Amino acid sequence: MKTRRARKPLTDTVKIEMALERFTYDQTKKRFKRLSEVARAFDRDAAIVAKATSDAFDKGLVEIRKVERNKDVEPFQQAVKRNDELEQRLRDRLPSINVRVIDPPGEVAVSSANSDSRKYSDDVHMYLGAALAKDLYDGLYVNQNDMIGLGSGRSVFYTVESLRHHPKLNWTGVKLVSLSGHVNATDYSGQINGGLDADLHVNLLALCIRQRAKQVLFGCPITGHNLPAKASKKTMIDRLEEEKKRSPVGLKWKENRCKLAICGVGSFTTGHRFYEFIHNRAEIEDRDNELIPIVEELQTINSLCRANSIHGEFDYIPVGDICNHLFFIPHPNGAMPVEQKLRAAIQSVNKKLLNVSWEQFSQVDRIIVLSGTKRKAAAVLELVQNRARQPRPLKVQMLYIDAETANGMLALLKAQRDNG
Repeated sequence: MKTRRARKPLTDTVKIEMALERFTYDQTKKRFKRLSEVARAFDRDAAIVAKATSDAFDKGLVEIRKVERNKDVEPFQQAVKRNDELEQRLRDRLPSINVRVIDPPGEVAVSSANSDSRKYSDDVHMYLGAALAKDLYDGLYVNQNDMIGLGSGRSVFYTVESLRHHPKLNWTGVKLVSLSGHVNATDYSGQINGGLDADLHVNLLALCIRQRAKQVLFGCPITGHNLPAKASKKTMIDRLEEEKKRSPVGLKWKENRCKLAICGVGSFTTGHRFYEFIHNRAEIEDRDNELIPIVEELQTINSLCRANSIHGEFDYIPVGDICNHLFFIPHPNGAMPVEQKLRAAIQSVNKKLLNVSWEQFSQVDRIIVLSGTKRKAAAVLELVQNRARQPRPLKVQMLYIDAETANGMLALLKAQRDNG
């Protein structure tokens, strides 16, 4: 007897996707998609698709309105292509996930072959951000009166930057919350003249919304306001605790708790802000640098990561981050003698940071994760699998990744299976 593939629950997000698919205009056939075609695409009965589409409109999850597209951004948006084959392979292995695998245009892949890997990495994140921006503009994910949290980094920056080229969003009653203090994050190739921090992303997204949106910002570095290098350790700890209480994730977290978070995911390797800091002698010697309070722990993490990383068919780096909150990633074969030492260093860093904690992240209803290139695969997969057995896993609603990340995740899943 043929067994059917496990189906995802018929959530509001799935209903929205069905409704959008139902009213997608087929330029080749010069008509909207038929109900039977949508049913086949979602492997559902036509009656279920019809009911789900009706529910999406009745609940206000989608609406039909006349919009004006920005002609300057149309060619760019048309270059954003999804890789259906890789999406299906990931869903077959991880039935519970929702994923968009984005294939950058051929010329971007060619730039990678020409050795400019930092430029390639930036371009991949630009297309990931453009893909999410289009979905947000088309009505996915955001509900009325949502509390929306934003992280730092390239993918979130490119999402809000892409939204600025669309007509303004008709979101009502939303509140935008920064999820991290400043780390002076930058793009890898130095094309963007500015720090890609969460506060900036909140400001930029607010400019994309037609109605006024309340903004909640950190307004300070991730380790708190700088203190003189001669300040005692106790003084620094006391100051940090005071600022943490006043921050968006402190005493007011209950009223700032996000329903939706948009975040990038990183790995502790080339390009990561913390990694680049400890490999920059000038920054380390600047005693007023905002990351000086965590330099010793970062050096320990760097040493342990370098000794326990894997590069080959897949990349494995044992430390990832989401909104600058570091987390441990178990080895594909499950064995790592230095695991406890690495976990202790990670915990020590996280205690000294002004950003959303893992426990607070686990309270967010819907998390959209963006991540690109092979080096991020292990970090993305860990957020989905929770092999490190965090007490409360994160509710990842949608992944936006590129083909390199997708193939890296599949290779890691194979290694896990081969090692039992």
